[in-house]
Amino acid sequence: MTRYYYHFTSYKNIDSIATEGIKPQCGDRCKSINDSGGVFVSREIYGSIKMYALMRSFYLKYKGARGTKELQNLRMEIENLKNSNEIGMANLHKQMDICDKERAIKRIEQVKSYADFSSFLGGPCCLLTIKDLNVEEVAPENCCYPFTIPPESIGITYLKDQLNESMNIFDLEPILARNMYLFNPESIGGGNVSEVKHLYEDMSCMPYIMYTPQRFEFLEMPVIEYNEQRKKALTIR
Repeated sequence: MTRYYYHFTSYKNIDSIATEGIKPQCGDRCKSINDSGGVFVSREIYGSIKMYALMRSFYLKYKGARGTKELQNLRMEIENLKNSNEIGMANLHKQMDICDKERAIKRIEQVKSYADFSSFLGGPCCLLTIKDLNVEEVAPENCCYPFTIPPESIGITYLKDQLNESMNIFDLEPILARNMYLFNPESIGGGNVSEVKHLYEDMSCMPYIMYTPQRFEFLEMPVIEYNEQRKKALTIR
C-alpha cells in the first residue's frame, strides 16, 4: 500500500526543488514545531492539515500582546537564573534551562517579525507530495527525512475544477480546505483538537467552503513538469 507524505513550501522554492530536490534543513518556521534538522513532511493529507493548524496556532499565539508579555517573562526568568548560585549538576541544569528559554525567545521574536501568517510560511505556498519515504515519525504531522529528496520523486498537488476543467488550483489553503471536508477535527486533532477546531472554524466561510470534494478533484503532477509549464507561461507573458 502506497503511503503519501506531504511538504508545504513557498512557490519561490519550486525552481530549485525542480532541479535540486528538497534538501534537509531546519529553518525558523520548522523550529516552531521541531528543533531537529531534516526534510519535514506529514504523513497523509490529514497530517498536513494538522501541521498547518499547529503552525498557525503558534503564530497567532505569540504574534500580539501575549507574545510581548511572554518575552518579558522569559527574560526575567533568565535574569533570575543567572543571578542564582548553583554548583555541580544543579548548575548544569540551570544552564540548560537558560538555553531553552533563549531558544524560546528567538522563536517568539521570529514570529513577531512577520506581518501575517502567509509571510511566516514564506509567502504563498503549495503542497508537495512524496511517496513511501523511510521517515522518523514523531506523529503523523511531524515526520523527518534526513536526506535530500530528488526532484524525480516529488509531485505537486492541485485541485481540478470539474465545472471548469481549464482551472487548476495549486495554492495550499484551497487544497487543505477541500480535504478538510473528508475528516472531522476530533479524528485528526489528537492532543491538539482545539488548534484543529480553530482552523476548521476559520475556514468555514467563503472562499474556503466552495472547495468541496464533489466539485474539486485532488490530483498531482511531477514538480519538474509543473516547473517547466510555469516557466513557459512566464515566457509567454
